[in-house]
Amino acid sequence: MTLIQPHGNIDLQPRFIADLHTRDLEIIRAKTLKQIPITPMALGDLMMLGMGAFSPLTGFMGRDDWHSVCTDMTLVNKIFWPIPITCTVAAEIADTISINEEICLIDPQHPDTPLAILKVSEKYQIDKTAECQAIFATADPKHPGVQQQMQNSGVNLAGAVQVLATTDLLTPLQAREKFTQAGWSTIAAFQTRNPMHRSHEFIAKFALQLCDGLFIHSILGAVKADDIPPALCSQAITALIDSYFPKNKVIQAGYPMAMRYAGPREALLHALFRQNYGCSHILIGRDHAGVGDYYDHYAAQEIFSQIPADSMAIQTIKVAESFWCDRCEQMTFATSCPHGAHYHTKISGTELRRKLKENLEISNHFSRREVVQILQQGIKVA
Repeated sequence: MTLIQPHGNIDLQPRFIADLHTRDLEIIRAKTLKQIPITPMALGDLMMLGMGAFSPLTGFMGRDDWHSVCTDMTLVNKIFWPIPITCTVAAEIADTISINEEICLIDPQHPDTPLAILKVSEKYQIDKTAECQAIFATADPKHPGVQQQMQNSGVNLAGAVQVLATTDLLTPLQAREKFTQAGWSTIAAFQTRNPMHRSHEFIAKFALQLCDGLFIHSILGAVKADDIPPALCSQAITALIDSYFPKNKVIQAGYPMAMRYAGPREALLHALFRQNYGCSHILIGRDHAGVGDYYDHYAAQEIFSQIPADSMAIQTIKVAESFWCDRCEQMTFATSCPHGAHYHTKISGTELRRKLKENLEISNHFSRREVVQILQQGIKVA
């Protein structure tokens, strides 16, 4: 069984230091370097670079790549890339750093633990409003992604990284090994930041009719304050898989990237790094990676038809809105159900979060009992 090639048709480029002795020595050296705190967004992206999930990138983007990605969705070398991967620090910190200097990146929450060594090839400032307009299609400060970007104003540091941190998360290389061992060549990726409700379950099982296996891949990085905690989501998804999916057809994992809520552009990034994991397909549904009313319901599907056909090798499985129909007595798609809206139970992550927050009854048509019990208990404890 042959898996899809990584993005850019080159080998994966993990930036973790594989040799433990070398890593130990580099950690000692990193502690002698200038200690530079990074944002939660940059931390998540750093770990994605370490895992090789952002291959062919080997570090944070310079100005030319940043500008090309914002305007044309390609790197300078013409490889497709939809969202800038940058490391922003305060201007007063950037002023202390020289070009070609090696610095130690740290998480301000854990300042004694070196995360990575960055050799600074470039320092540059950007127009944050222009970046937000390009990536989020809005500069509205109420948009959570815009708000996050505007708070991170400063100077971007570019350069290759050596990642000293480690992870227990499934890496692209490990995922590819698992897919091969399972005998899969076609794998559908299911992206989620929410616990899986009945609509999610329905479209995920639909994908299993088309592919050898299903890769349920949950975000574990920073999310909005009103989102359900990623660890709790993961626990609920495990319960769903154990009870309602066929054995040996599903692999569940998490990834450390922070959520950007960039709608169509983020859907493209989700597809790109799932190709690096070995997925041949990705499910793209209603409001993928969206937030509020900033994007049309199917904008994330439409953007795949607007980019050049050779941008990525991964293919999309585009699914319509799904819901429970009392007349059909089953989950169904809007494209195949003839019955009126009064028969339908509309299902969404937003509505699930509202019901949990207000301690409202959640029917089995909306979400499986096993999932609801875990979420209710987890939220009560929190």
